[in-house]
Amino acid sequence: MGQWFVHTDDLVHVPERYRAHHTERIREIQEDPKFAIYDEFHRTNGSIPARRVVDRDAREGGKFNIRLAIASQVPTDFDREFLEEHVATRFILSAPENTRPLAETFGLHAEEERLLKELNGPGPHGSPILALLDTREGPYRLFCSDPVPLEWLWAFNTTSEDRAVYQRLVQQMPASEARALAAARFGASAKALIEDLARSNLQAQSSDGATEAAAGQLAQSVLAQWHRDWVLRALESLGYPKEEGDAA
Repeated sequence: MGQWFVHTDDLVHVPERYRAHHTERIREIQEDPKFAIYDEFHRTNGSIPARRVVDRDAREGGKFNIRLAIASQVPTDFDREFLEEHVATRFILSAPENTRPLAETFGLHAEEERLLKELNGPGPHGSPILALLDTREGPYRLFCSDPVPLEWLWAFNTTSEDRAVYQRLVQQMPASEARALAAARFGASAKALIEDLARSNLQAQSSDGATEAAAGQLAQSVLAQWHRDWVLRALESLGYPKEEGDAA
């Protein structure tokens, strides 16, 4: 990122024989839009030098065509002064049960604070977002949803039940195909199906064993259909007619 903060004034330090090359290089760097993301911003808490670097980047980044994004999970990780001076766009993806500290940090009105209760995280229909945009024409407030393809939900799913199914599938097929099949068969999640199957298996097994067996049962049903479809496609490619009712 340090190479982004270059200017034609720096060319006086470049030997003459290399100056033409670096002149073109600086021009390209300045023209390219650049985006710096500071994730896990809470790690800078208590580090004055780190906060100074971010403050400098926010103050000077614009003239180098640099935009910043800062992300953290707790509103108190952000300095109110920094937000007021440098931040014109804020996206709130979730909110704690007590919304008052968050509302105070971002200066929310009563209706905006009420909407925080509806930020309940990503789901089958997308992730709700409260967007606070301060523009030259005035402030805009948008409550929107970011729809996520079901395959993406399976790629980043962290529930133990869904991971148990997904891991069994990727052992037998490419990950992209596993995600597509899981999404087509179970939608956003197989958790509810696994829990229902596990309850029916509790008499014969422990709770953990029943959940594991249920995940294996669902994965096996997907694999069986996948193998069958593969064989049918192979036979069709060899000229065998597809029987009525067979999957493509």
